[in-house]
Formats: sequence, C-alpha cells, structure tokens
Amino acid sequence: MGFDLYGISPDLTRPEPELPSMVDRTSKHWEIYTEWQKENCGVHFRNNVWGWRPLWHLVCASCGDILTDKDMQAGSHNENHKISKTKAERISKRLKSWLKDGSLDGWDEFRKHAEPNIADYPFHIDNVSRFAKFCEHSGGFRIR
Repeated sequence: MGFDLYGISPDLTRPEPELPSMVDRTSKHWEIYTEWQKENCGVHFRNNVWGWRPLWHLVCASCGDILTDKDMQAGSHNENHKISKTKAERISKRLKSWLKDGSLDGWDEFRKHAEPNIADYPFHIDNVSRFAKFCEHSGGFRIR
C-alpha cells in the first residue's frame, strides 16, 4: 500500500509532456516524463506506507495549529482528502524551519518512544525535505 499525493495547482517550469498511449511508450518516453516530474516537484509525491506513516506523524505533531483534526485523520487514508494551498504552504514553511534549525535532531528516537506502534517504520530526513518542497510547489494537494 502506498500514498500518492497530487498537487492541485502545482508550479510548473514547463507544460507536461504529451506521451503516446501506454502501448506505444518507450523507455525514452518514461525518461522524459520522469525528468519533467523532477523539475516540477509539486505535481506528485509518492511514499509507500513505510515512508508515509512516520512522515505524516511528524506533520501532525508539528502542524497541529495548521491542520484540522479531520485533516490529520484523513492523512492516514487514501480517500482523496484535500489540503488547501494555504495549509500546504504553511506545512512547507514549518518543516523547512524545523529542518534548518535542528528541531528534527532526535525526532526519530522521540517518536519511537511516543508512538511505539510506528517504531518499526523508518524515518528519513530527506523524505521530510522532499515533502516540504512538494508542499511548497503543489498549490494544495489531494491524498490518494
């Protein structure tokens, strides 16, 4: 199981490339599309359940003043829940601030004691950084 987040109105450096039908696509087409997605980081963010659970736990713990209880609950499900552009931008700023000032140092150990049921889920700082960047450029997003 995984979580796919799609930007509602992402910042684009250039239009999405037109791709042939699935039958006619080659590895070169996929390379072009993958490169476009890297350049346009607000379009799509993907995590498997192992990466998403600890990331979303951090977001809920650090952004409880930004997200509603419904937002926090819905982030644990693939039900197309919408996070507004304003909330996404505020999440990004908060996470970037925590990344910059060292607030995440020791977070992994803290969460293992605070939430033992997610202790086996790995936590990665680079995942937080990628998510903060996605939020910044997504124009709001849907969790699917």
